[in-house]
Amino acid sequence: MSKNFTPSLAKLVVQSLILLALPFLVSFSVMGQCPPVSTLTCEQVQVALPYSLSFGSEVAGTLADKSGLGTGFTMVDAYSGTRLSADGAVSNPEVPGYEPSKLTLAGGSLQVVTNKGIASTTSNNQINSLGVKVDSRNRLQAEVT
Repeated sequence: MSKNFTPSLAKLVVQSLILLALPFLVSFSVMGQCPPVSTLTCEQVQVALPYSLSFGSEVAGTLADKSGLGTGFTMVDAYSGTRLSADGAVSNPEVPGYEPSKLTLAGGSLQVVTNKGIASTTSNNQINSLGVKVDSRNRLQAEVT
């Protein structure tokens, strides 16, 4: 059974915060993508700081929702588990953890439709665990309002 989660985040400010940052991204690129974490190139996965998301409008050059609108997120957690039948077929075999058909950017929020799953090392079968890569060498701070 699918569940709808609509975060009521008005603003997400990321100050030197790592969300799903993977150290190998810059050197690993296939067919213009940065698998298994993004359909973007590896150079596009890292964002400049401070980084703010309001979900009030699309963000060009980021992972798209089902309508092709940029969500502001640049990557998903690397998928390593067994696909649940409730999640449907993989839409992009290079990035199996990203399903744009289950993301909707509208009305100042990002709706994520998901099923049960877990985001854990070797058994990560959670789809659309969204994030951004940032330079984490400085102090980490996040502000959510």
